[in-house]
Amino acid sequence: MALPCGCCRPPRAQPWGSRQSDLTLGISLLWLPLLLVLQGLFMTGMGLFLSAFNLILRDTFHLVGVFVMVWMFATPIFYPPEMITDPKHGGKFDFILEFNPMHWLIECYRNVLLYDLSPLPALLGKFALAAVLVLAVGATFFSSQRPKFPDLL
Repeated sequence: MALPCGCCRPPRAQPWGSRQSDLTLGISLLWLPLLLVLQGLFMTGMGLFLSAFNLILRDTFHLVGVFVMVWMFATPIFYPPEMITDPKHGGKFDFILEFNPMHWLIECYRNVLLYDLSPLPALLGKFALAAVLVLAVGATFFSSQRPKFPDLL
């Protein structure tokens, strides 16, 4: 049975009166530690970069708030990804999902936590590459600016 908005997969049907719990722990939860580590790497890289950049440009924290809000609305968290990839838009907004690493991570989490599925290898691989790249860029920038920290503080 498809839901009216077509955004979610329907829950597994259980007969009324069954003694089975609605909460089931599946094998897909074994992916959760990897997702958490990759998310930690990504956020650490972002934090290193932004903390060093904040010393150079003091108004960075104002810009980060706006950037995070725009990024949140560009990531399908509160709405289904099908709203962006809908054919009636002619594919002109598909780039929002194709180049958004948070979309890749959120979809992996949805597959593991909501649908008891393994994350899609393409999304997991793209996010792993993005996480390592962001960590490398953030750590490199932080290290290059580190000698200037005493003067800027």
